[in-house]
Amino acid sequence: MGFFSSLFGTSAPKVYTGRLLTADQVRAALGCPALTLGKTQYAEMTEEAAIYLAQQARNALFPLIGHWQPDASCTLYGGKFKVLANEKFAEQSFQDAISTQLCAAAAGDVWFTPDGSATGHAIGFVITPSGAKYVDPQAPDALRPMSATELASRYFQNLL
Repeated sequence: MGFFSSLFGTSAPKVYTGRLLTADQVRAALGCPALTLGKTQYAEMTEEAAIYLAQQARNALFPLIGHWQPDASCTLYGGKFKVLANEKFAEQSFQDAISTQLCAAAAGDVWFTPDGSATGHAIGFVITPSGAKYVDPQAPDALRPMSATELASRYFQNLL
C-alpha cells in the first residue's frame, strides 16, 4: 500500500502505463492542436484507471452531497475525477521515482454538450495507448463513447 493509499484507505490499480507523453501528443490524442497545457509531459493512463477514478470520485462525493442533491453539479464530479487522477499518479510516480514537477497525469475534466441536450455536461477523460477515453463520474461503470457532435462541442478548462 502506498503513502496516499494509507492515508485514504484505498488501493488503486496501476493508473499509468509508465510512458510519458509530450504536450503535443496529448493535444493530438484530444484532437485539439491549439489547446493550452501547463506541463511539457503527461503520464499516459490506463483504461482501467478511467473507470476506477470515476468510481472513486462518485464514492467520495455522493455521501457528502448525494443525499440532499442526487443530481449535484457535474462540475464537482469532473473536478474530483481530475484531482484523484493526479493524486493516484503522484502516489505511483513517487514509488517509481518519476518527478511530478515535470509532468502530470494525462487526465482531466471536459465540458461538452450531450446529444439531444441544450445544456452542457462535465465528465472526465484520460489519454491511453488507444487514445482519449471518456467516463462520467456520475455514472462511472463504463467508458462513455462520444459522438462526433459531442466531440466538436468539447470545452477544456483547468488541465494540469
